[in-house]
Formats: sequence, C-alpha cells, structure tokens
Amino acid sequence: MVHFSFRQSLEILYVDYKEFNTLVAELEKIGQKVASCGPRVRVPTACGGCEYNPNGLVDTQKMAQMVDQRFFGTQTPHKFKTSFSGCPIDCARTKEMDFGFQGVVDPVWEEPLCTGCTICSEACKEDAIASDPDTGKPIFDPMKCIYCGDCIRACPTEAWQPKRYGHIVRIGGKHGRHPMEAIEVCRFLPDEKVAEAIEKTVEWYNANGKRGERIGNTLKRVGLEKYLAFMEPVFKGAEAAEPARQPVK
Repeated sequence: MVHFSFRQSLEILYVDYKEFNTLVAELEKIGQKVASCGPRVRVPTACGGCEYNPNGLVDTQKMAQMVDQRFFGTQTPHKFKTSFSGCPIDCARTKEMDFGFQGVVDPVWEEPLCTGCTICSEACKEDAIASDPDTGKPIFDPMKCIYCGDCIRACPTEAWQPKRYGHIVRIGGKHGRHPMEAIEVCRFLPDEKVAEAIEKTVEWYNANGKRGERIGNTLKRVGLEKYLAFMEPVFKGAEAAEPARQPVK
C-alpha cells in the first residue's frame, strides 16, 4: 500500500523493519530516494507561483524542484521543511515552515507616465496608496506596502514599475502540538541566492542543532544573531528584515 502524505511524498506503509534494507536497495535501482520521514530535509511544497497564478511573482515550482534535486534527504537534527509561496497571500504557509520563501516585488512610481486615474489606490488592499485630491496622483506609504504588485498589475499606463523581484525569507516556523511562527530574516533575496541560503542554513543547523530539536528551538537556544552573522555573506545585498521606510509623496 502506498500513501500520499500531506506534503505529497510517497510513503510505503506496513514495511517490516527486517525487510527495510532490501526495499531500499530495490528502490535505488530505479533512482528513488528514501527520505520522506525522519531527521532530514523533507519534500518541499510550493504554490503555482508565476506559472499560472496571476498573483504569482516568482517561479515557485522551479525552486521546489531545485530543493528536491539538491537537498531532499539531507540529514539534519530533526525534520526540516521548506516551502515557496509566489506572493504575499502565502498559500504555502511560509510562516509555518522551518525555512520559507515568499515572493515579493518592490514597486516604483514613474511620475511622467501617470495620468492621475486613481486606479492604483483603488487596487491597493493595504491602503498603501492614496490619491491626491487635486491631481489624482498616488501618495505612497511604503510602511504599509506588502510588495504584492497589485498596483503594478492595475496601472493602465505602466506608471507603476517593478524595481526588483525576490523572496522574503523566514526561518524557525512549525505547526503541530507546539506551533511557532517563523522569523523574517531577509527581504528581496534573489532567485540565484536561494540554493545557497538553504545550503548554508542546513550547514548551520547541523553544526548547532541538537538531535530531535527543530531549527526554531535551536535559534532560541543559540541566538538568532549568531545565525544572522553566519548568513551575512549570503544575505548581503538583500534588505534586512525590518528596513527603515518613511512615507513619501
């Protein structure tokens, strides 16, 4: 009997432990790894991303395939779950993962292209854009922006442009009996840095985590600042988690 787990990994049920090594050897003949459970990097999860979702900002499916090919089954002190959400709606629940990546876009307004139609202010669900009562042109409050790109998609004159795309990176989340919300550690990490971020985080986890300890608890015990210091070469060039942003007009 074969079962699909919640993360859609294939699990063969009711295997006698005496037959385990034989079964593993048989699966190796067809290139199938055995790693869906236990203290290791688990099957990644991802939403549709930009492949077919109009809200998608990053190629989450490509990222998940990369994790599956490069990291699936890597030994860790406890289970290590990754997920990829294509936009701030966060269907893949990056706040509940050991290591989560959420797609974001940084909008920039080009005034010469703006006609003052006010569509962007109506499209923004976060009240980050208000319309000037005299000109109709946007008054942007970056402190309220969640980088969803709704203003970019709604603008008929392309006055709102994508300055950059990337990922919000979160670490230390989990659900279960004692849930923890992941900590945001980086913003606008580019695609080309995602694999390195996972590799170095797993390296740090293996060096600092105790057997049976989720990475969120390792961070509590060892200190987030030590993790961030270790990851500084990877996160360099991206934004810190809490950048100082002031409203602009």
